[in-house]
Amino acid sequence: MLSFLSILSKESEKSFGLIFMLVWAGSVIVTLNTRFLGGSASIFQSVSVLGYCVFPLVIPTIIFVFYEPPTAIKGAIVGGAFIWSCASSLAFMGDIVPEHRRTLGAYPVILFYIFIAWIIFLA
Repeated sequence: MLSFLSILSKESEKSFGLIFMLVWAGSVIVTLNTRFLGGSASIFQSVSVLGYCVFPLVIPTIIFVFYEPPTAIKGAIVGGAFIWSCASSLAFMGDIVPEHRRTLGAYPVILFYIFIAWIIFLA
């Protein structure tokens, strides 16, 4: 995502590395949290779900490369993409965590997408 924003700069390798490590670290945290809550998630399942569901946040990133909207519109676009990403991933992750602990299982997933959305908003 940040690679799209820094496509013309020499910082693209650092941006790609940051996003790559962010997704892997987020997946490890989500997997550990799921395991501690009694769920049955593997690291590869978490990487897959979080990776696929981050796509709605990639769309505003591509848009912002070509058009820089006002801050309020940018916030609305990133906010909509954030809600879409959370709804998508929580639908998958909700089946992994026991029903009485789903809120605790959703917390790190939502924090993961908030962090990515905040990076996109500020970039």
